[in-house]
This record gives sequence, C-alpha cells and structure tokens, in this order.
Amino acid sequence: MTWTDIKRAARATAAALAACGLAGCLCGGTACRLYGTTRTPNDIDIVIMDSILDQEDIKRRIVAADSAFFLVASTNYRNHYKILWYNLDTSGSPGSRACKVDILVPGIMCIPGIAPRQRVSFKRGENKPPMPPGMPLLPLLLLKLQAWSDHRSSLYANVVRKQYVDAVDIEELLEVCLGKLKERLKGARVLELPASFVEAGKRRIAEFCLYYPATKTKWRALDHVFFDRRDSGHLDIHCAW
Repeated sequence: MTWTDIKRAARATAAALAACGLAGCLCGGTACRLYGTTRTPNDIDIVIMDSILDQEDIKRRIVAADSAFFLVASTNYRNHYKILWYNLDTSGSPGSRACKVDILVPGIMCIPGIAPRQRVSFKRGENKPPMPPGMPLLPLLLLKLQAWSDHRSSLYANVVRKQYVDAVDIEELLEVCLGKLKERLKGARVLELPASFVEAGKRRIAEFCLYYPATKTKWRALDHVFFDRRDSGHLDIHCAW
C-alpha cells in the first residue's frame, strides 16, 4: 500500500465522519508520517472525539455515509467487533485492495481526549479534500512509547517484532520535535493531559533510554517544553536516568 493510498483513505474517512456529524483526530503511524517520519503506515488510526457513540456504532455510520467503506468480521472468533476497511479498488470490488481504518475513542488504550483547539491541522494539497487533524506531538509520542512497551512484553513473536518499527517512529518523531516544530510544541499542562497518562509516559521514556541511550540527550532537550515540573505530582524524568 502506498502513502497516496493512505492519504486517500484518510481523506475519505474525514469526509464520512463529517457527514455523520463526527470529528476525528489521527494518531499512530499516519499521524507520524504527516509530521515528517519516513515509514509508510499499514493502516489508519483515528480517535473519535466528543461523541457518546461506541466504536461499532461509529463504524456502521461511516459505512452508511460512504459505500466505499465496508465491515469484515474479525478472524478471531473471540472478538465480537467488526473491522472497518476502505475500498481502494476503483472497479468497486471490495476487499481486493483496501486500507484498514481503526476507529478508536478516548479511554481505549489510555488514549486521552484532545480539545478541538489543540488538534493539529495538516496542510492540504491544491484541490484536495481536507485531511483529518492530528494528535499533538506529545500525546502522539507517549502513545507510541506505550505501543513500543506493550509490543516488547507480548507473548507473541509477531507482535514483539513490532517494537522495532515503533522505536524507529519514536526516534524520527524526536527529530521532528527538535527541528522546525520545536517552537510550536505544547506541553502536558497546556494540553490538559491526564496526570496518570503523563506519569506512565515518563516511566516509558526512562525505559526507552535504557534501550536507546543515544536518544537521552534528545529527551532532555524536550523536557522543559513537554513537562512542567512546577506541577505537583509530576516527576523529574532525569531521575530515572
């Protein structure tokens, strides 16, 4: 699947959500790539904010809004949810070439809610439909660290291997943060991120530095931007190093 395919599916998702009166916020590999990382993601992860609907209701509404989307039952019989796909085949034959779209909501996998004013808009190409906004860099980084940690501790070899992809994304995101976007970064306090989410993220930063010590100075350079140690309950991330 190409990056053009991913962007096409993401734009279609944004349009379908808008038709349903819903708003999404990109996270995962697609958001990373839009910020400037190099890996082409395999699918789209989008968090639906400010909705009382559950994930399955949202998927059904997207399918009703755009016939290019379709649902497929999980291959694991224990799972009762369906998987949302976007048909990329212009002939209309579903499934021959499609992009998976993971619909998430705040609270799932500790994903924080992000206020509309904090979501990041990406520049659209000329005559292109809008892309969904992205999650700010700090929560995106902390969720990537969470994925890296979870994949490392998995019992399944195919899942454990994903940690290396996560690590590359994290290292490249750090470079993005230290580049031209550094002056526009927002910290945990401004973004009103849950304290438990932030503290778990700090612990994972320390863990990541044990395995990737070359990133230690980069995290230190971003410490004062991301974390305000004047807030009670916030740990000094340097102490774990």
